[in-house]
Amino acid sequence: MRKHHRTHHVKPLPMRCGARRRARNAGMLAGAAAALAPAVTAAQDATLAGDEIIVTADRLNRPAQDTPVFITAFDAEEIALRRIVRTDDISNLVPNFIVDDRFTTLTTSGTFRGLSQLDNGDPPYAVVVDGIPLALQREFNFALFDVEQIEVAAGPQGALYGRNAIAGAVIINTRDASEKWTGGFNASYGAGNQLRGAASVSGPLNDRVAMRLAAVGLTDNGRLENPFLDSNVDFVDHDFTIRAGLDIKAADWLEFDIRGQYRDFDVGSLFNTRVLSNEANDIAPPTSNRLGASEGHVANVTFRATADLPFGELVSVTGFSDQTEVSSGDLDFSNANEVPFQLIQFLRTEERTYSQEVRLSSELNDRVTWFLGGRYLRTQIDNPVLLPFFDIAGPLSGFDPSVCTPFSCFEQNAQTTTNSFGVFGQAQIALTERLGLGLALRYDEDDREQVNVLNDFKRQETFSGFQPSVRLSYDMGDQLVYASWGRAFLPGGFNTPDPDPTASLTDGFDEQVVDTLEVGAKTQWLDGRLTLNGAFFYSFVDGYQYFILNATSQVIDNIDQVDIYGVEVQGRAHLTEGLSFYTSLGTTATDIKSNPLEPTTVGNEAPRAVDYTLNMGFDVNQPLTDDMTLVGTIGYERRGERTWDIGNDFVQDPVDLLNLRIGVDRGPYNLSFFGKNLTDEEFYTDLLPPRGLFNNPIAFRNRPREYGVEFSARF
Repeated sequence: MRKHHRTHHVKPLPMRCGARRRARNAGMLAGAAAALAPAVTAAQDATLAGDEIIVTADRLNRPAQDTPVFITAFDAEEIALRRIVRTDDISNLVPNFIVDDRFTTLTTSGTFRGLSQLDNGDPPYAVVVDGIPLALQREFNFALFDVEQIEVAAGPQGALYGRNAIAGAVIINTRDASEKWTGGFNASYGAGNQLRGAASVSGPLNDRVAMRLAAVGLTDNGRLENPFLDSNVDFVDHDFTIRAGLDIKAADWLEFDIRGQYRDFDVGSLFNTRVLSNEANDIAPPTSNRLGASEGHVANVTFRATADLPFGELVSVTGFSDQTEVSSGDLDFSNANEVPFQLIQFLRTEERTYSQEVRLSSELNDRVTWFLGGRYLRTQIDNPVLLPFFDIAGPLSGFDPSVCTPFSCFEQNAQTTTNSFGVFGQAQIALTERLGLGLALRYDEDDREQVNVLNDFKRQETFSGFQPSVRLSYDMGDQLVYASWGRAFLPGGFNTPDPDPTASLTDGFDEQVVDTLEVGAKTQWLDGRLTLNGAFFYSFVDGYQYFILNATSQVIDNIDQVDIYGVEVQGRAHLTEGLSFYTSLGTTATDIKSNPLEPTTVGNEAPRAVDYTLNMGFDVNQPLTDDMTLVGTIGYERRGERTWDIGNDFVQDPVDLLNLRIGVDRGPYNLSFFGKNLTDEEFYTDLLPPRGLFNNPIAFRNRPREYGVEFSARF
């Protein structure tokens, strides 16, 4: 028998007017009582139980072990245990999912089940923060602090989350305001004189209004040296974020949740490396003659209204986002000793987003649960304003782009506006006491317009499609098996305008459509002491999007057809009291089936694909004295071979990483040592093959070894 009773897999937990959040808190063992307990104890217990974490990825709010989707979920305590403080820390623990830093501060590159995120394109997975979908890839690079829960759902989620969830969805929920006054802080000091601090306070203002205030700040001298400049390129002058929220109970049937966040940063960037040897495994340091930097801000506001109506729960979620990033540095990523022809670049990117989603959910009867909804999303991007020019003396911050002439520099300037509409619905049907059927359907339409600001040339196109999914699940008590099919699509778009102001725009790229078949099982054994989950998937991809760096342009193109298949497995075993073992494995095989533009690539692996990911480790929770407990985790991660290009000429060897966090709890206090990439493994997180002006690959280095001490307290 299970250690915890299983909720029937076709019945969601009934949710009414804010109960969704309260039930999630209770299910995660992260309520007020747990806030005062040692961090690791609750995390270990929740993970062992497996079905204690209530997940929302399929919008039905049920235990993770009862949800027929391959989901990796972390509650607040496990987030603290594993020191998940950046978005790329999430992917280190999820099979077949990798998120890497690259280029500028707000630029990331993600690969999920063989599908990759591209410059100037949409990410292949949805990211939803506090119910608001992030519209752009540049939004998914931020500090994780005061977070209640993180879920990563693998497989096409387009029927639920819209037109870019072709590989999965990442759902991040920050903490709600609490009914009692609570607070906490943590501070860390590490290598490179890295200083990080975070704090939060929350409580009721009166019997109907509660507040929460949280902040995080980081400064860092860096650890990645440019030997030519004798300077660290990964410095952080400052990077701080503040978040405030109000929960308002306007009536017994109506609640409002308002949250606002502001981030300001000035950090090192554009420290790409020119790989002069043309070898993907020649890990060279950055040697540019310019120290790159990015500065800017990100501001967003979310407003949620939840109404308990006689016929169901009505939820409205509104979001606004504004971000600006200004970056400057080297363009040739070298110095005059290596390449005589020296260039520098100056970029400014502004993005504004508005989103509105409304959904209604209810129970038709005791066997059918459904919801309906619609979403509108508008994004406007001034990106990029690019001014490469011959290297000049003096700081770039004082450069006036207006002095440019056609002989000294050229300009690329595009404004892209997207209006996206979506309507969706889902029904969960209990066919029998054990057999469940899930049906979902969504229609999305993206109207995209790009204007070349230099000559007012305009291009407009609409991308649209239906995204259905069907899922059957069978509950055998301690085992749940399921099979599913889903379709999702990623819109096409437009490439960077030609630098010649008299020219029109360069060609655009087509949409990407993915059909995925999946079978999986979620099981528990030995009275819940052993959990084993697994899935096999096969995806058929039409119009696979991939990225090329030309001499003066960043170009996305399409491969006609790519097949992707793989396996994902997760396991956890409670070995003894206070000691558990966890592991996960993901394999991904990609095969280019048709590519008329480059027929010699048929049979190759898709670009940026990673053969497999493996992680394993131990969690410890061992009493030392009556009031002190040894807590910690040690984890090993291995990433298989990575193919960077469509010709498969640049292949990176497997990478091994070792992470550690070990410390002592004493009541609400914790003192610990942490380390990431302790063996100081060197590899590239991004590599662009040589093309045009760049006759060598342009690569981006991983983060060097991090280690330090951290103190935290809760009250």
